Amino acid sequence: MNNTQRHAIGPQTSSEPDPKPLWGEVIAMTSQTEALIDTQTGTRRALVATHIPVVIEGQRVLLMSHRAGKFPDLIVAAYPLQSDADSVAPFVYDASTGALRIRGVSLTLVGEQEVAIECGSSSFVVTHDGSVKTRGERILSAAVEVNRIEGGSIEFN
Repeated sequence: MNNTQRHAIGPQTSSEPDPKPLWGEVIAMTSQTEALIDTQTGTRRALVATHIPVVIEGQRVLLMSHRAGKFPDLIVAAYPLQSDADSVAPFVYDASTGALRIRGVSLTLVGEQEVAIECGSSSFVVTHDGSVKTRGERILSAAVEVNRIEGGSIEFN
């Protein structure tokens, strides 16, 4: 017999117990990827699965908990909040209207080639070469104080 290992094909058996699901509520976010969760078995630290965009304090979550404690708990599902009014989430998607709301102190969109905002026939496009294009049927520019237009040259019509 030679010294090469043979690998079995098919289901693998293990003496380790399977992970078990556990419901809890987010007490606090300790980082963008880790949270403290209040569960029926006590407070637990859990990682947020990569498919979950965000969880917030007060939100119900489903953890997969490894019984042997060999792996950290993992948040695999986040239950929707009762109402949008209760939400302090950075973004909220309303499936009934198709509306997406993004909220934050500062918002940065980065496009390697361009960033475009479109609605109907109106658009605002910023490109990597420094061009900014605003198009629409009517464009209003208003200011309470100074409304300044600067440029190497300014063309009208």
